[in-house]
This record gives sequence, structure tokens and C-alpha cells, in this order.
Amino acid sequence: MKRRAGSAQVRRRARSLRPRSWRAGMVLVLVLIVVAMLTLAGYSFSELMFIEHKGARLAGRRLQVRAVVESAAEAVTSYLSQTRELQAAVGGHVDNPEYWQGVLVLDDPHAGQGRFSVIALPETNAEPAAPRFGLADESARLNLHALLAWDQREPGAGRYALLQLPGMTAEIADALLDWMDADDAPRESGAESEYYDRLEPAVRPANAVPTVLEELLLVRGVTHRLLFGEDENRNGMLEAGEQQHASATLALTSGDAAPQGWSAYLTLFSAEAQRDEFDQPRINLNSDDLPSLHRALASAFDPGLADFVIHYRQFGPVPARAPSGTTQIPSATLSLPGAFRLASPWDLIGATVSLPTKPTPTLINSPLGERRDALRQSLPKFLDRVTTTSAPAIIGRVNVNEAPREVLAGVPGLDPAIAAQIVSQRPLRHSGDATEADPLRRHAAWLVLDDVIDLARMRALWPYLTGGGDVYRAQLVGYLDRPAPAERVEIVVAATTRPARVVSWRDLRGLGAGYSPELLMSTLPGTRREMIPHP
Repeated sequence: MKRRAGSAQVRRRARSLRPRSWRAGMVLVLVLIVVAMLTLAGYSFSELMFIEHKGARLAGRRLQVRAVVESAAEAVTSYLSQTRELQAAVGGHVDNPEYWQGVLVLDDPHAGQGRFSVIALPETNAEPAAPRFGLADESARLNLHALLAWDQREPGAGRYALLQLPGMTAEIADALLDWMDADDAPRESGAESEYYDRLEPAVRPANAVPTVLEELLLVRGVTHRLLFGEDENRNGMLEAGEQQHASATLALTSGDAAPQGWSAYLTLFSAEAQRDEFDQPRINLNSDDLPSLHRALASAFDPGLADFVIHYRQFGPVPARAPSGTTQIPSATLSLPGAFRLASPWDLIGATVSLPTKPTPTLINSPLGERRDALRQSLPKFLDRVTTTSAPAIIGRVNVNEAPREVLAGVPGLDPAIAAQIVSQRPLRHSGDATEADPLRRHAAWLVLDDVIDLARMRALWPYLTGGGDVYRAQLVGYLDRPAPAERVEIVVAATTRPARVVSWRDLRGLGAGYSPELLMSTLPGTRREMIPHP
């Protein structure tokens, strides 16, 4: 009996212990699950914080690179706000890697080093294509504002100028001019609102010069390839992939678009400041205030030249230079008004004026004769100090020292053969700043003195030609020595006023750095000139 009772007691105790043991095991499993979830949450939080930290560091480095690029823009505007003398003292802007390549602007033991390079795109169709460290004169391009003015002055001149560009057709040229002119009457092969209204979606012609070149993509017949070429990253060079794509595209289409497209030939910004080499306003030869004009000329030049200009304004020139004329210029009577105006300063060169003296008129010859040796000495200063307009800036003249042949060939009155001769006789840009080496080249005077064109043709071409402008284009590349995306922008800076100002800012970071790190490397330590301080 006792044995059976003990066995029953043991069974009862075993039964009472089973649920308690099962519950204890479940608690342990739940604890393990909670610990695992907390561990996973902690790991996820840690990973998220690491990613956020990495993103914050990357965003900070992006801001640093952007600040480096903004420093580059400030350096360019500061440089262009200085006089020519100060610009020449640091090596100029044509091809000056000591000043414009790998400029150090950030040097911090924690943040690292930040540098920028200022790059001018290669010349169009140059072989081999290579960028320069410096700035590109915007006057080397065809200004669309000037193009309309040319076409109004000489009907057909705008179409002719556009047809000199590679890949251009008469239909596209007329459509471009129709898009920009103020009327709604289509040209011979053009297109106005009647055509654009039928498109889906319909667009309206601007009837004005566009504010950005991309607007021209709306013009009938203009494609992205024609406007921007095959240079997809906009660095002025065709890399291997771009060359293959360009070859395939040309095999499928007719026409011969330039590697950089028409964007390499067109501009909206070129202009020249009406200031001389001393940064003073030029003397307006057509001023109505003859006494003030005489005083300004007499202080800048020989008094005889001042008197001759007044005589010219009062009595006008005779048809041809008189061999019997005298170079003894009598004093001018400043009380008489000016009845004649000069089309350009070249009108005074080799001119003769007939003074109404008694018993016979007196013929006087200009102190600026046609002798080449004398002109080489007198022309640079004369052309630099005088003008024939009161406008603060001259818009859209073409730089004969840098413009490609296609742009020069479109200048009214300058045929393609002369354009090719100009290109062949001017110095290469990478050989140095031609305008500093020869002051005559600042004003295109070398075309006459080197027998490229004659004096009569220069008088007709003067409204279209220049030796250099005051608006410049460059690409700014900012980069750090530690891993970070490079920043690249293209700017256009106008120095027609003081201080210079940025008139166009195009963000190119979506197209990549554009240039290899080796190209962007700084010059050797100790060889860099000091940057021009901000005025």
C-alpha cells in the first residue's frame, strides 16, 4: 500500500512540474528573440548613422568644392577688373598655367587641400585639340545681337554669315533669323508663327535674340548635334567614345557638323569697353562740344592733330589726299560748329581738309599720313585713345586675332580668301598674348600694315573688326585632394564695366569633371605667380 501511494505521489509531482518547465523554456526563447531584435535594431541604427555620417561628410565636401569653384569665379572677376598693365604682370590670360592651373585655395590639416583650374576650350577644329589654362575672348565668336544688326544694315548679311558655319543650310539660317527678328514675315526659306503653331505642342517664336543658346533648339531644323556637336561632356575635345559616336552619326547623316557644334561659334555676350590702356574713357571724335574735344585731343596728342580734327569736323575732307597740301596746321576756330562726322578713326589717316581762306582755299593734310613706318608708331596710341561713338561699349565686333576662319568669313565685306589669309598670318595663341607683343594687334591695325587689306577696305570693315574684346569665357574646375566629386562650371565674365561681373553661369557637374587629374595637377611649388588681390 505504501509503495503504491509513493508512486502516485511521484506521478503527481511530475505532472505538476511539466508545465512549469515548458513555460520557463518559452521565456528563454522569447528573451533570445528580443535580444536578437534589439541587436538587429542597434546594428541597423548604427549602419544608418554611419551612412548619414558618410552622407553628411560627402555633402560637406561638395560644399567645399563648390566654395573652391566660387573662389575661381572671384579670381577671374578680380583679374579682369585690373588694368592691362597688372594683367600682363602676372602673365596674362591667353595660356598661363603658372597663374590659372591648380591654384591652391584650401589648405587645412583636417579638410585637406582644395584647388581650382581655369580652362579655355581648344580652338575649333584644332589638331590636336588641347585646352589652355586661361580665358577665351568672347569676341572670337559671332554675336547674335550683332548678326541681326548686320542683317538690318545689309540685307542678306546675316544669312551669309550663318552659312559659313559647318553644317549650316539656307533653310536653318533663315529659320534662325526669323526666330530672332521682330516681324512675323517668314524669309525665303524661313519659318515664323504659322509653322510653329502647327507643332504639337505649339511654340511661339521669340522674335528676339535668345537669352541662352539652348533656346535655339526650338528653331526648325536645329538639332542637339548641330548646336552642341558630339562633345558630350563639353570639354572641347572628342574622347574615344565620342569619336566613335561621331563617326557613326556622320555615316548615317549628311552634313559636317563641327565637333563642338555651332555653340563654339556663337555668343550672346561679346563687347568692348570704351576705355583706353589707362582705363580712362576714350575721346569721342564726334563730340558736339568742340572746345572740350580740342582740349582732350591736345592733352593726349600733338596740338596739330587736335586742330586738324576740329578742321575736319567743321569743313569735311576733300575726295583725295592733296600732294600739294601742307602739314602746317593752322589753329582751329572753336566757335564754329561741327558739320561733319567721322565713320571711324581711320577716316583721319591720309585725309586732306580744305580751309575756306582767301584769296584761295588752303589745303591741309592730316598729321596721320599713310607712311607705314610712321603709322606703326602712331596708330596704337591713336586707336586706343579715340572712338567715334558715345556708347559705353561696342557690341559684337569680331576679334581678328582669335576668331576661327568660319566666323571671319561671315563678316560683311571680308571674303573667305581674306579670312583664311588672316588666320594663316596671325600668331598662334599658345605662343603668347599677341596683343601684348604687338600693340597694333589690339586694334586690327596689323591687317593694313601687313598688307592683308588696304586702307579703303579697313575703313569699311572697322565697324565689324577688333583686336580684342572685354568679355571672356572659361570653365572652372574645382577639386579636392581627398575623395569628392569635382565641380565644373562654365562662366562668361564681362569687364565692360568696373568691377567685372559674371553674366552667365552654367553648371556642368552633371557632365563630369571633363579633364583628367593629370591635366588639372598644379604646377611645381615655387613657380606660381601671386594672384591679383581683389580691388
